[in-house]
Amino acid sequence: MNAMIAAGLPDPAALLAQDAITVVARARWRSEPLLPAEARYLAARAVRPRRAAEFHAGRACARRALSRLGWRDWPLLPAPTREPQWPDGVVGSITHSEDYCAVAVAGARRYAGLGIDVETIARVGPGIAASICTRRELEDIAADAGRDLPLAAWFSAKESVFKAVFPWLRLVFEPSDVEIAFDRRRQAFAVRAPRMPRLDAACSQLEGRFALSGARVLTAAWLERSRLHRRQGVAATTAMDS
Repeated sequence: MNAMIAAGLPDPAALLAQDAITVVARARWRSEPLLPAEARYLAARAVRPRRAAEFHAGRACARRALSRLGWRDWPLLPAPTREPQWPDGVVGSITHSEDYCAVAVAGARRYAGLGIDVETIARVGPGIAASICTRRELEDIAADAGRDLPLAAWFSAKESVFKAVFPWLRLVFEPSDVEIAFDRRRQAFAVRAPRMPRLDAACSQLEGRFALSGARVLTAAWLERSRLHRRQGVAATTAMDS
């Protein structure tokens, strides 16, 4: 079996640094009660049952993860720009894919950003490749011809990068603005943004990891503040993450 294939559900803890806290949702958490502020937020919006179940599961995971950092009953509400508003001193990320949901959090004193993403491989079709990939990535995908990494790996990695970078850099960018280079042996990836110098400076300091698990691909990206302080032009501001 390919060394990148793991049995069971994807485990973000296997990709992240040891001091990051991860929680994967159990099925019953999709109907677990919300905190009052979360319930009011959801009630004020017309969302489909599936999206409501994802919201419930994500908040259930977040409560358990945050409690391990000393935060109890924190209402995790989306910001106007949609990323969850984590408590001061915390960075984190939520990811959903069909019946799967996971949360990762860490201390903002050490980390400037943290992103995780899971994708169902079959749901990321070749029709979107040209809109999310750079020319070099398309060449890599064509050379690989699906023998090793699915297109979902590129899509997921870019989602993790956006989640890790946007909340503190506050820079909007498209998937095709970043370029992913996978190291299959190390199950890692490097990130560049050659057309956007400020974004490129941040992405060059990111750590990226990935794993395939059955029908899903899981990616994680994070940035340690110590690396930011060594690089001019990248703001090491305290921020939230999604």
